Amino acid sequence: MNRYCPVFLLESGAAIAADKYLLSATLPIELFSKKIADHINKYYIETSPEFFMQIADGYIRILAETNTENANEILHSYVYNRLHFRRTGKKRSWGSTISNPSKGLKNLTFDFGLSRRNFRAFIYAHKNHAANTRANSWRLENFEHQDFIQEIASFEYSGFDFLP
Repeated sequence: MNRYCPVFLLESGAAIAADKYLLSATLPIELFSKKIADHINKYYIETSPEFFMQIADGYIRILAETNTENANEILHSYVYNRLHFRRTGKKRSWGSTISNPSKGLKNLTFDFGLSRRNFRAFIYAHKNHAANTRANSWRLENFEHQDFIQEIASFEYSGFDFLP
């Protein structure tokens, strides 16, 4: 808890919040962002729910701008991609004893503009069936490397989550 959450986990959490928001017809995005932020904050230095919400909102706006019909599939594939691959396309080495991808960062430098550009690039790659952009039958609840990431799949959301 003395390190910041890695950027790929922040982006994955925000994509999950955006996906849940789009699937929900009545619950606000703040609820999903708060629940995911609270969970991730158990393992890293605190990140505000507004931070997750701002990233998720950017993703939703890009999906709307690009006239994406299968937004939930793209968000699901984006989570898969961010958890399994680096930006360069190289596979993350989750099984490595030397470097753990979920190890926190000493300093958090998050660029919202870069995150949006990378998400937009992912959408176009996904539409063009580029490598590593399809989750196919993968599910977050089957993520085998970190239990705390897998736990996010089992969250249930309700309007009562806003109550203290």
